[in-house]
Amino acid sequence: MEDELLKVNEVAQILRITRKSVYDLMKANLLPYVVVGVSRGRRIRRSALNAFLNNPNRDLYNSGGEPYNPDNALKPSHAGV
Repeated sequence: MEDELLKVNEVAQILRITRKSVYDLMKANLLPYVVVGVSRGRRIRRSALNAFLNNPNRDLYNSGGEPYNPDNALKPSHAGV
């Protein structure tokens, strides 16, 4: 069976988010897409959407933040000591 291509509107409805949020996910490379046709419309493969939904790290991005990285963690300040 051929992998179905979904429009941004369809993905937004499935995820119950705005179209802008879908575009944000694509821009952040969290949701792969293909460009089709002369109008350069973006489409998301059903398999890519399923992979995104099944990604256990997906919840790390819900707040718009980045996953925890100990190298980027805030260090205690010793100013004024």
